Amino acid sequence: MRSTRRWQRVLVLALAVSLAAAACGGGGSDDDSAADTGGTSDTGGTSDTAETQDTADSADSAETGDTGDTGEEEPTASDVGVTADTLTIGYISADTSALPDLPIILDIDEPEYGVVALVADINERGGINGRQIQLESFFWDPLDIPASLDAICLEAGQDNELFAIMTNTFFGDAVPCLAGDADIPMLMAQTIPPGIVERSNGNVFVMEGIHDQLLVDAITILGDEGSLDGKTIGVPIQIEPGQEPVPDAIEEAVAPYGATVEFFEIERVLFGTNPTIAAGAQAMSEAGIDLVLTANNSPTLFGLMTEADLIGWSPTWLVSDLSEQTNLVVPTNAPAAQLENVIGISANVTSGLDGVPASTMEEQCVEFRNSIEGAEPIDEPGSSAYTTYLHDACFLTLLMEDVLTASGVNPTRESFRAATAEISPFETVAGGQASFGPDKAHAPDEYRIVEYSATCPGADNGCFTPTSDWIAAPR
Repeated sequence: MRSTRRWQRVLVLALAVSLAAAACGGGGSDDDSAADTGGTSDTGGTSDTAETQDTADSADSAETGDTGDTGEEEPTASDVGVTADTLTIGYISADTSALPDLPIILDIDEPEYGVVALVADINERGGINGRQIQLESFFWDPLDIPASLDAICLEAGQDNELFAIMTNTFFGDAVPCLAGDADIPMLMAQTIPPGIVERSNGNVFVMEGIHDQLLVDAITILGDEGSLDGKTIGVPIQIEPGQEPVPDAIEEAVAPYGATVEFFEIERVLFGTNPTIAAGAQAMSEAGIDLVLTANNSPTLFGLMTEADLIGWSPTWLVSDLSEQTNLVVPTNAPAAQLENVIGISANVTSGLDGVPASTMEEQCVEFRNSIEGAEPIDEPGSSAYTTYLHDACFLTLLMEDVLTASGVNPTRESFRAATAEISPFETVAGGQASFGPDKAHAPDEYRIVEYSATCPGADNGCFTPTSDWIAAPR
């Protein structure tokens, strides 16, 4: 087993980075130890640059893995985005400032306290095999799709020379545009539909999982626990070509448990509800559905829960990490009466209630985050700031560090792809096992069963918390 990062215990980092790095149109301020931030491009995306200036002369203690050399090789410009001194890495995220009034937005750190701080710390510790990481950040507008995604594809794929990309979000057709057409390897924190993976040229490595595999894993684990016996299962399918779940895989997975399945078409929603969601809830209620397999994004899920509550229908809701269903978005917005009926699995839910121990990485991530001068401490495990920082910033960046290190003294995109298997298996920030490998872009190898708790520290509306030990993925 390989833990994703081994930190020194004393980490004090002072950063001066523009607060505008999180929003479109932000200007920048220069600082020798922090970041240069650019402005808004003509295509509508935003590109900021974070680079620590001091470059280490060597990386004697770096792990090169089987894909690297002995450390005696001289660094060269070995691939796109690589010079003798730097590695250019892209970071892609949603511009949540475009959605300031919607409660689907969680408390996400300013970049200087998240990914930028973590990259600066990597550079301060000597970088990657002697190279400094140069971070290029791009933000897309959830209210301007597909134009903002087209802009991201143009900026990150054509206007910049990126060696690899890390992202805390799924961003639609721009994923295969960058990973498939531009051949850029990508670490992705959120889940992704199987159709997108198939179009991405083997370049997408998904930390939370691929939709159809997550659904099958959830069905099998909870079915083996007896939760599906004889159930009539309803599966709402979003009308979104290439992103719907695979009906055959779901029907095959539920068959051993004597359950029946019916599919209902709905349209996705950014927030709230729409006529197809209301009609879907009504149709499932009239069809006698007693368990809903929520193969939808989080806002669509709590929209369905809201409509169910309005008509007095109380099914069991089966959730997973698909589209971050297990984070705080659903408990914050769904009716409490419906949340009491939730069962699910998660590879990502970290410590919440007393008796659920924190993983080593979780403790180290929190320690580092709270050492940053000027940042408010994140001390309550149930809070959205705590959970989003751990997975969407800390685990994502440290996994990228390990893959880059294992890519060798003179990395190539091919050695990066090989390195994802070289570092496997690895431990997640929640403490479970995960891995990548040939034909395995879906990281989780273990899950825990989770349930809703109304009394979760740091979360006013409760949260999902683990109720089991780690269970091996059924494959």
